[in-house]
Amino acid sequence: MSHSRIIETTRLSIGLEKYSTEKIDLNCEPCVKAKQHRSIIPKRTANHRATEPLARVHSDYCGPYSTRSKGGANGVFLFIDDNTRFPELTFVHSKSEALPSFQNFTIKYETMTGYKVKILRSDCEGEYSGSGMVDYCKMKGIQQELTAPHLSFQDGVAERFFQTLNDMIRVFHN
Repeated sequence: MSHSRIIETTRLSIGLEKYSTEKIDLNCEPCVKAKQHRSIIPKRTANHRATEPLARVHSDYCGPYSTRSKGGANGVFLFIDDNTRFPELTFVHSKSEALPSFQNFTIKYETMTGYKVKILRSDCEGEYSGSGMVDYCKMKGIQQELTAPHLSFQDGVAERFFQTLNDMIRVFHN
C-alpha cells in the first residue's frame, strides 16, 4: 500500500474527511527506505557441497557475550565440515584465539578422519586474516576463502548455525 493510501485509510478510519493527496510528499524517507532492498550477490559455492570430509570447513566467531561461562569464556568459534555438516564449537576468552582454535580443530579432525582440511571459508572480520593464520594455512596447504565483509549471508552455513544456536539459547532462558 502506498504512503498516500495509508494516510487516506487512516484518516477515513478515524472519521476525518477525505483530502487531496497532492500535498503529501510521496518521497518521504521512511517510504524510500521501505522500498529499498539489497541486490542478490551470487555465491561461488552455492550449488555444490564438498564430496569428502574436511574438503571445505566453514568457520565464524560469535561474541563477545555479556555473560561469561564458568571457565570465563565469553565467545565461541564455530567450525562446520561442509560434507557432513558436523559442527565443532570452541569456547574462547577473546577473538585473538582464532589460530589456536583452528590448529586444535585441524589436528583433532585430520587425525580422526584421515582427511586433510583443504579450504577454510570464513568472513573477512580479521580473526582469520592475521599473519599467523595466513602462515599456518600456507604451511598446511589450506586455501582460505574469505567472504565480503558485512555480508554474512555469503557464508550461510555458519551464520544459520549461529542463528539456530542463539534461538535455542533464548528458548532455554525463558
